[in-house]
Amino acid sequence: MLFKLHYEKSPFELNDGLKAIREFAALTDRQFTAVALHTDYDSPIRKLPDLQRKEQAAIIAGYPMEGKRVDKNGRNFVDGKVGSMERAIKKYKEIQYDRDRETLAGIDRQIHEIMEIVKEDKIQAATKVTVSKDGNRTESVDHELRYKLVEAATKMAKNLPDLYKTRKEMIDLMGEKENIPELPTFTSSDVIIDNEEDETSNENLSTVDQYMIKHGRRN
Repeated sequence: MLFKLHYEKSPFELNDGLKAIREFAALTDRQFTAVALHTDYDSPIRKLPDLQRKEQAAIIAGYPMEGKRVDKNGRNFVDGKVGSMERAIKKYKEIQYDRDRETLAGIDRQIHEIMEIVKEDKIQAATKVTVSKDGNRTESVDHELRYKLVEAATKMAKNLPDLYKTRKEMIDLMGEKENIPELPTFTSSDVIIDNEEDETSNENLSTVDQYMIKHGRRN
């Protein structure tokens, strides 16, 4: 992770100069820990969807529990209602920004969103509730809407194999880039552009650019 964290120690004691960053200095130990766990590329909960990641970050950071959920302060963080923490998240993202990791995160968000839509109860989503003047509650299923929701979810689900394939290729390329940093250039088999000869240096290319080149998609 970008900064050291320990459940028994203050992150400001573990990381010299952390309070030099205004957005971080405005936070308590618990708040910064939650921000880091939610935002860091290498967070142990990084694979969770954004909302679940925020909830887990709040729990791990030590926000008190009210039954099975975090207290009001924790929920405000999860809902994005704590201005100082939202500003800290923004600054954290600026400091650690990596184009490849952001691209991968974008692919993950698409996968999570499609999975949520696919898993959604279509009957429940298409059920309309009406309450009469005397307080009687009736429910009716809009079958036309239900079929449209099923159709839309089916179309989105068809994109999942391509998204997973793209994700794997991105991860493979990122692994190559991180594990063999000393290679100054691509080999001829790495860079193939239709009907063009191009000598491309690896030094300034992101993984996104490598992926585009390999698939003939780079402008």
